[in-house]
Amino acid sequence: MQRLASFLLAAWIVYTPLAFASSLQVSPTIVELQASERAQGLWLRNSGNTPIHAQIRVSRWSQDNSQDILDPTRDIVASPPILSIEPHAEQLVRIVLLQPPLEGEQAYRMIIDELPDALPSGASASPGLNFLLRYSVPVFVNAAQSATKTENNPDSAASLTDLRSIQATLKADPIAKHTATLVVLNTGTRRIKISELAFVDAQGVRTPLAKGLLGYVLAQRQMAWTLHGLPVPAAMRNGKIEGKFNDDPQPQALPVMVNFP
Repeated sequence: MQRLASFLLAAWIVYTPLAFASSLQVSPTIVELQASERAQGLWLRNSGNTPIHAQIRVSRWSQDNSQDILDPTRDIVASPPILSIEPHAEQLVRIVLLQPPLEGEQAYRMIIDELPDALPSGASASPGLNFLLRYSVPVFVNAAQSATKTENNPDSAASLTDLRSIQATLKADPIAKHTATLVVLNTGTRRIKISELAFVDAQGVRTPLAKGLLGYVLAQRQMAWTLHGLPVPAAMRNGKIEGKFNDDPQPQALPVMVNFP
């Protein structure tokens, strides 16, 4: 079992000091399959001037005690699992579903690790700090066909995520001022992605609390994050917390209970 910190990006990127600065690009940055599908494609592109070598693994993604957990799985595999991409070339990776879920939504992470180039015999590594790149791409598999926003349904593009399955609490830090813990419980059957969180006061002035992606709450799971830069408690009672959820084009208010003294 591998426990990891909350994800910082929709495609989680981690840098480690091993090899040349990467030119690896991944598209799309999230994959969603229906149980009736057997495979989807994901493109890796090398925008640099040297070959890239990479290894791809798929892990089962769950959450416990407000932590993201990755475990080995054979439900989904990536083909090919190891590849090389020539400069300015692309490689299609097939995400193959071997074990469809019986119900609900199952979550996975496809981990793409750039591999270091083998050094010639007798050669030494170049001086300085160099990096390898890791992408972690969310993969979701739904047991039943779900409604999605499409170009053929213009009304769906303007709709917002239904937050009735979300229960959120904002608890003030008893020691640190302007700091609180946001606890979000998702009682629904699908994940919720939260981004661009902000406090909006009674006059409509926005105070950013989380730029970009805050994180995911998987179905039937609970997550917690520490928020900084909150206003004084009196202002909190007259304002609201807003954010973007999933791929919504516009923010909406998060139904949150404010627990401030």
